[in-house]
Amino acid sequence: FISALRPMKKTLVIVMVLLADAAKQRSWLGPNNMISGTSPSARGFSPFVTLGDNLYLFGGYNAADLNDIYKFDANNLTWTSLTNFVRGITPPVRDSHGFGVYNGKLILFGGYGGTNGHNDLYTLDLASLTWADVTNAVQGDPPPSRYGAGFAYCKGHFFVTGGYDLSGQTLDDYWHDLLERIVGYAPRTS
Repeated sequence: FISALRPMKKTLVIVMVLLADAAKQRSWLGPNNMISGTSPSARGFSPFVTLGDNLYLFGGYNAADLNDIYKFDANNLTWTSLTNFVRGITPPVRDSHGFGVYNGKLILFGGYGGTNGHNDLYTLDLASLTWADVTNAVQGDPPPSRYGAGFAYCKGHFFVTGGYDLSGQTLDDYWHDLLERIVGYAPRTS
């Protein structure tokens, strides 16, 4: 499993992989030990999500905010840039965003993009590699723009709490059921 993503120097992302064998011996593998493919540039403030045996990374910050997307195949220890393969409406640049997985789709909420705070909601369908801006499909008032918020999925509900507004003030609010308020959304029952 992946245990750390750390920027080194200004151009290298290091992924440390802790592998356990049948005897429960463990060893760290660094970027030059069996990891291949096109790895992301150095960055911070970019959350990972997992789906099956893959990890996904969107955006982040390295002298400027980013909006690229990468997949790490944990079975083959291989990075793949998906940026040039995705279709649809790509989210604007951002870091410190909420990032989750639901029903084969990546869910992205909020974040900070240069001088803009976001309270938008995007999905990336991994089967078709298509981004969709579902912000306007949400019924009711959305949470205020924020970055650095807690963001999680549990038992059919997405939760957003806290974070910071554009003035740097800590938010102490709590939101849930973002997906349930999307027109046409049906919760998964299994």
